[in-house]
Amino acid sequence: MSPVQTQQISCGHIHSDLPISSNKSSNIKHWLPIRQRITFKAAVLVWKCLHDKAPHYLADRCIPVISVEGRHQLRSATTGTLLLPRVQTSTGQRSFAVFGPATWNSLHPSLRAPELSLSTFKCLLKTQLFQHA
Repeated sequence: MSPVQTQQISCGHIHSDLPISSNKSSNIKHWLPIRQRITFKAAVLVWKCLHDKAPHYLADRCIPVISVEGRHQLRSATTGTLLLPRVQTSTGQRSFAVFGPATWNSLHPSLRAPELSLSTFKCLLKTQLFQHA
């Protein structure tokens, strides 16, 4: 376990007011590492954008490839990928307009299925992220 994860777990005990030996504190040990947690949050936000459950200023940044004229016949259009805008700066790569679609496109195709509910999507995503942690 990394020092950061150890710190997360100890903070979880402080915030939850649970003793470290508590049985309920075992859930805290199932936290994702920071990098996977960021991926999880970004992917959930993109899911919400695609299902009209996020603000429009974010949803406007998540453009399915299938909806772009001239690209609807591409193989990537049928896999549920999003259009990835071109950027020329490293700051631009960290923006949601780039990081969100890039995160979404990196997910397993079964996770990008439009019929998944939010709770199912979160569960499957967390399972996948734990497997790759």
